[in-house]
Amino acid sequence: NSGDAAFIQASKPILVAQFNVGVNCSGYNLGDPSMVLLNSIEQTLDTVTLFNSSFEQITENYINIIFKMSDRGNVVFDGQKLTDATNEIFDLTNADFSYARVRVNSGSHTISSEVCGIIATAYGYGEAESYAYSGGARFSPINADPIVDGGCLNDTIVFDAGLSEKRYSFE
Repeated sequence: NSGDAAFIQASKPILVAQFNVGVNCSGYNLGDPSMVLLNSIEQTLDTVTLFNSSFEQITENYINIIFKMSDRGNVVFDGQKLTDATNEIFDLTNADFSYARVRVNSGSHTISSEVCGIIATAYGYGEAESYAYSGGARFSPINADPIVDGGCLNDTIVFDAGLSEKRYSFE
């Protein structure tokens, strides 16, 4: 529940999921648990439209946006440039990426960057509900060591999330 971002690297293809813990588990007083599969930074899109819900008494809505640091001045959110002055924008440690955590009203939101592209995730919390989903991904080939059919069983994959092993576990 730290809210910290991590740049995860692996020696072979991996699938990463983010879990949002529920009320009374994190010190945060909203929502039930939710999970979202995260897109690879190699699968950016130029434009993403997401819908943040008010259904099921959702009271807080957010969008997380990942983009290249060099593209910081080119990201447009609902027709306006994404800026440090109006949003929380952070640089990822040991990576060439930045991310923004934007609190939004319910409804449709469009994010774009025609230079390097973006990755976006929508999520929200209510008193007893939550939701989270990815804003889509380009389906282009990823340059990684291919895994032959049946090649995952008992194979070793080395990856580093830069997160404390006392708090986070990986399988």
